[in-house]
Amino acid sequence: MAVLEHRLVHLDLKGAPPTIQYLQELLPLLKSCGCTGLLIEYEDTFPFGEDLSLLVNKSAYYRESDIRSLLQLCSELDFAVVPLVQCFGHLEYALKHEKYFHLRECAQYPNNICPMLQEAVDLVLSMIDEVVALHQACLGSKSHLLRYFHIGADEVYFLRRCPNCRASGQTEHQLFLSHVTRVANHIVPKHSLQPILWDDMLRQVDPELIRASKLSSLAQPMVWHYASQFQLKSEYFNKLASVFPPDQVWFAGSFRGSVVANCQITPLYHHSENTQAWLGVMRDYQQASANCKQLAGFVLTGWQRYDHMACLCELLPVSVPVLLTCLVTVREFGFTVDIHTKLSRQMGFPDLLPWNPFVQNLPPTNELSFPGWRVYVCVYKLQALRNEFVTFLNSDWVQGWMSARHTSRLLSSPAVVEKISSQVDRYRHELSAGEAAFKAACDSVLLPAGSEEWLDQQIRPLRRKCENMIANANQIVSLHACVS
Repeated sequence: MAVLEHRLVHLDLKGAPPTIQYLQELLPLLKSCGCTGLLIEYEDTFPFGEDLSLLVNKSAYYRESDIRSLLQLCSELDFAVVPLVQCFGHLEYALKHEKYFHLRECAQYPNNICPMLQEAVDLVLSMIDEVVALHQACLGSKSHLLRYFHIGADEVYFLRRCPNCRASGQTEHQLFLSHVTRVANHIVPKHSLQPILWDDMLRQVDPELIRASKLSSLAQPMVWHYASQFQLKSEYFNKLASVFPPDQVWFAGSFRGSVVANCQITPLYHHSENTQAWLGVMRDYQQASANCKQLAGFVLTGWQRYDHMACLCELLPVSVPVLLTCLVTVREFGFTVDIHTKLSRQMGFPDLLPWNPFVQNLPPTNELSFPGWRVYVCVYKLQALRNEFVTFLNSDWVQGWMSARHTSRLLSSPAVVEKISSQVDRYRHELSAGEAAFKAACDSVLLPAGSEEWLDQQIRPLRRKCENMIANANQIVSLHACVS
């Protein structure tokens, strides 16, 4: 087995952010399952100061007192804290604002900055400085808990597109390396923190080019891979080992948000298989690395959105059972039937936590015993209802007597339409009741904007569909009524 210095959980707060009260319930449980710290990605929920206040999502953000409470809890739990601020790509939350349009690499896309613009670099460094300052102020007495800073730098899709970058004479790889090296050179001397960056932009870069950039002496790569079937080749890990010290390479799997963008139920099979695959890769990597006594760490990422503009993935409370299972798997360096059984019982499941909830999509009927379980139950019930309603819309009845052509012409069989309308009205009432239960369950678990967005995304369109169908049915019946 591989020896890991850190086992971190990623908090992606850029959508449906949890309340601090909820995190105060959840984090001690994570520690009991083997978690040793957090990778915290605030994005637009961080309380930036006046100069950067435009970046703050005013409908869902944390106040400074909230951050202090969270970091105080991390201090009490002896959790390592790794803040993350994107330094290159995934900057939609800044570049979507007109004030920063001119800092884009591509005028039409808000994804990444132009690295040749000093103003763009200054914006990123200012964001980093503010986040570091608050964290150092809160964790100053426990500086050993704040040793790293993650600069993101993944998925920088648009490089060397603007005139400034093309005129620089640098290749795409050189532009990337020079920018992230510049950011790392700011963090190390000013904040005395160790930069970390995602590895994907390095995968096609010549090792000699990486060495020449001096990046390997400044930053540590975090290799991410979220598929259930492992696809990264051993040659790539050999390449990393030839550039970066083996004990300074991080690894990252996922516990949510990596199946499909609109996934709402977290599948244990996908994330468990990914975690187990990583255990084998890390074991082999350490064994192949001479004098490597331990690896830097493993992170279970939990994505709330694929990017700033995307829809919400699974809500955090919905993914907690899978997160706990993956954490214990990493701690024990293996997944067994015994682990599956014990954790399922501890979380209150009458049977085993479903391996594939897309097949075993049966809403729990009893009370469970993990933080946020009511949200979990509500989402399962609403998703089951949603699936049932979509199946009904595709049924022979609806397609045969209330198709788009029928409703546009207001011409169909009133007797059949009345039966359809009665069934649709039942769905409307159940969706309304489910929405009310979900909102109540989310109270004190998610900031209000998060539950509202989830309902707007998942449930309210169906309720409006019901209302429109009932209105159309009433019109059809009324038009064909025989008035004496």
